[in-house]
Amino acid sequence: NIPTGAYKILLHFSENWFTSQNEYARGNFEGARVFDIAIQGIVQQRMDIYKEAGEYTAVVREFPAFVEDGFLSIELKSVQTFPKVSGIQVFAIQDVAPFREVYRWDNYDAQKLSLIIMNAMDSSWTNLFAETVKMWDEGDPDSLTLFPVNADHDAECEAVPNQIVVCNGDYGDVKWTGLNTITLAGGYIRNSVAQMNDYYLKSASVELRRYALCHELGHAFGLPHTDEEYYNAERGDCLDYTVNPKKNMQPGKYNFDLLKQLYGESNRRILRYLKRKRSETVTQGLFLLPGFVESTENDQDDVMDLSPKEVQLYQDFVTVVELESCDKWNEDAPKNQQATLVHSNEYGEVCELEFGEDMLVQVRKLYWFEGWDVHLNKRD
Repeated sequence: NIPTGAYKILLHFSENWFTSQNEYARGNFEGARVFDIAIQGIVQQRMDIYKEAGEYTAVVREFPAFVEDGFLSIELKSVQTFPKVSGIQVFAIQDVAPFREVYRWDNYDAQKLSLIIMNAMDSSWTNLFAETVKMWDEGDPDSLTLFPVNADHDAECEAVPNQIVVCNGDYGDVKWTGLNTITLAGGYIRNSVAQMNDYYLKSASVELRRYALCHELGHAFGLPHTDEEYYNAERGDCLDYTVNPKKNMQPGKYNFDLLKQLYGESNRRILRYLKRKRSETVTQGLFLLPGFVESTENDQDDVMDLSPKEVQLYQDFVTVVELESCDKWNEDAPKNQQATLVHSNEYGEVCELEFGEDMLVQVRKLYWFEGWDVHLNKRD
């Protein structure tokens, strides 16, 4: 029974049969042993050990996996001759980047996640927004269909139901460079807000700004950090903590593989999700939490039965954690409104609060890193 969460799988291979030393194995060894590697039922890679590494040479392949039913499936499916694996290692991603669990959007059993991403940023971010969304949208494997929509600049970054809203503003010297807030109902993400803090980023290099934006969008899709060490080897993706943003300005294979585990892969562009989206009406009201909609005849599942006190609790929590910290919230909040500090170190903080019935809000902050000072005053 494996706990729900994200895992890193290392598969170790070595071709010790089809070799020049084996008198029973003759001919061209490339193609002699070929098999597909499937994680959680999804084929990740076709493997030919000899072609990859030759004989008597170890080769390691890394794959992500997301577990939500207690089972982790690793299959080697024969294409030519019997598959072979020399070793298997499975690590909870907590060992790499501490977090409690991966959250996901409900893509309504579709084979791909389709989302509207609202651009509420000012004109200084227009090109970076378009380029970054395109990188996430054109991933391989392709598990996202993203629809960017332009809106008026909104530094307040008010949430919208079933959408990601991205904004920027000068939020002051509050330690964080980027911030992501997700609201969950029934265990699924219902909205997400990504904020870029121009107090630090307005004069930063294009590389750092792109890294920060790509980073927070990754969290908006439900992804955890790839790695939380700044001075180790670069992973080459924007969810890796890095001293060199230029090498980590884009999503990487590890991110796209995990998205495939979360949402699947498909070329279908018209989904039931989008049909529902067209009929929704965003409503702002005292009894509605920003980011949710009123009940309609066809959208009973979108109703959030929140009292005015629960709405105020949500708004107060987000404000305090954004401007100060999770600890500050818990200092002043009564025992029945204590938040959970999921993760905290010198580089960031993740804080969660349960509110309403089966609802949760999570605020994740990426702190300014002193090694980024060399990227200031370098705007193109």
